[in-house]
Formats: sequence, C-alpha cells, structure tokens
Amino acid sequence: MRALLAFVVVLVLGVAAFALLAPPQADAKMFGEGIGRLSVFCAAAAFLASWLRQTGRRTMAIAVIAVFGTLLGALFVFLVVASRHRGAGTPALTAAERVPLLIVDENGERRLKHPAFGFSLLHPGPGFQESADVVKAMGMQADGATQVYGFMEERSRSAVVVSVMKGMGGSKFALANHIDGVLRGVQHALAGNGQLRILRKDTVWEERAHVGRLSVAVGDGMRLDLAAYAVERAAQPPFIVDIIVASPEPQRFAAMLSSFRS
Repeated sequence: MRALLAFVVVLVLGVAAFALLAPPQADAKMFGEGIGRLSVFCAAAAFLASWLRQTGRRTMAIAVIAVFGTLLGALFVFLVVASRHRGAGTPALTAAERVPLLIVDENGERRLKHPAFGFSLLHPGPGFQESADVVKAMGMQADGATQVYGFMEERSRSAVVVSVMKGMGGSKFALANHIDGVLRGVQHALAGNGQLRILRKDTVWEERAHVGRLSVAVGDGMRLDLAAYAVERAAQPPFIVDIIVASPEPQRFAAMLSSFRS
C-alpha cells in the first residue's frame, strides 16, 4: 500500500512539475506529450481511488481524489499553453462536434460513433462504463479544439480514452511528431518509477489509412497502447483521433485499436 501511494505521489509531482516548466512549442509533438503524461497519470489515479474504495478505504479514496483534483489545475496549464501555440487559426469545436459518442449497431458490431465527424470504432466491451473522472483526468476541458471521451472497467483495471483533436494532423510528419510526443510524455510521467519497454512505434501514411501506433509496457503488469488516426477533409480542418488503452490485458483491445472507420 505504501509503495503504491509513493509511486503515485512521485508520479503526480513529476508530471505537475514538468507540465509547468515545459516550454511552449507550436507543434503536435508538444501536444502529444501532454496526452502521454496525462494518460499515465489518469490511469494511476483512477485505479488507485477505485482500489481504495473496493477495499473499504473510502476516506482515503476521497482524499486521493481531492488531491488529484487540486493538481489538475497545474496539469492542464500545459495543455492550455500547447493549445494556444498549436495554431492561431485553428477553429474551436462547434456545439454539434462537442457531443457524446453514440452506441450503434453496424453489421452486428457494437460500435461508438461520432455523429458530427462521422468516425466510429468498436465498443471496448460490456464491462466498460463512461467515466467522467477519466475525462477530467485528461485535463483538456480548457482546449476548445479537443473533445475527450473516457471509459473504465474496474474489474480489469482497464481504461479507454478517445480524444478528437481538430486542426491537428494533415501530414505524415505531423502525425509522427504526435506519436513522438506521446512517447516522450509517458517517459517523463514515469520518471524512473517503472520499467518502460517500447514494444511498437510506427506511422503509416497510405491512401487507405493514416495511422500512428505506439505500445509500451510498464513493468510486468500494465500496457499502454495508442492508435492515432489522422483524417483529412476537403475544405475543412484535418483532425486526429487518439484511441488510448491502459490495461493489464492488452490482447483484449487489439481489434478495437484497429477498428477505426471514417
């Protein structure tokens, strides 16, 4: 218990400090760093609070959530800065674009679909519930061009995040920079508190698909997988959809990570 708390405390302090000190840069790589750091922090804080509640430590769970909420103010400063430097001409999401994902049935598949952007992906599974805590943990509410959706399955300690970033992507270079940024963010978030192994990192830019993939193992019990899809639209800003999975059971989500349609 003490070791787990120590890990989370060091992780939180490291993420907050780096977020506040990071210099602003006008590229997808810097924005990706914020996503990478907050993905790790989000999973750690949410899983710890859930475990404390399940073991009867409700008071401690409330305290963890309270500290977590306080630190979010510091954490999202980074994304506010990164968003501001992402591009002055990037339009904000409209009310029609900032809407919940729909659960639809397509050819017998249960999928999540965005009604405005038109993309869809496989639903992570019946054990997953929408999680406002996961969304808040990502700290992107201040970015008017980004929408985040979060899901959690407490039984398996698994979390899924889907984020839409309007005005990002548009080239293989930008997508590859985004993947590099996420990796760097994860590395800084862990800051030596867990053994990190890169299992996969690549970017494919073909007519049929524009996708970047990243898979990292943290220690022996957790995997973080990312599939980032860049979508180009005629006479409209491009956008990137990140599908992020943090789970000790990564094999369950291989199909979902590859199921993106637009």
